[in-house]
Amino acid sequence: MLLLNLIILPIVAVQKLKDKFEAEVAELAAPVDDPVYVDLAGKYMGAILYDNETRATWKLYRVTSIQFIRSYSSQRPSCWEATCEPVYRDAKTGHFVVPDDQRVADSKVLKTTALQGYALAEYREGLDQPPTQLPWLQQYIDHFRCVVMPRYPSLFAPEDCPSFTGTDKEAHTSRRRKRPAQSSTSCSRSRKN
Repeated sequence: MLLLNLIILPIVAVQKLKDKFEAEVAELAAPVDDPVYVDLAGKYMGAILYDNETRATWKLYRVTSIQFIRSYSSQRPSCWEATCEPVYRDAKTGHFVVPDDQRVADSKVLKTTALQGYALAEYREGLDQPPTQLPWLQQYIDHFRCVVMPRYPSLFAPEDCPSFTGTDKEAHTSRRRKRPAQSSTSCSRSRKN
């Protein structure tokens, strides 16, 4: 019995140390979201925008991801970028969906040429300073909300477009937060008369 205890006791002690070590490693390796990413994702993830300044034929997009782009060039600063997929509003369901011709044949994968990137914030003063917010994506979102939606109310009424208000549970629920509806005062300020 004493011999058995001398063998089992060290095995149990070693296993406890292994478990403790694994727990510490897991805690240290747990990802922590960058506060800039959390802020940008909360503002933009899932947002619908209308790029009224592009020459491209497709102008309606949805923000699907936000990523940090590290630059090693002194000519171009590192930045946060939103990747957007082309969408249209399906009249039957009211959802914004990606056109089939923008996908790889017999797949749900989007063609790389279909995606559009928009810079959200740049680190002009270096990575140790807060990033400079860039206005373009917000301007395109405001243009959709304040110009396109009112111009075509039968197509884009907010109550018929759950994706617009951020309450659509089927599209991008796990990747975005609910946003409050755009106030009418910001629409009147952003319109060009």
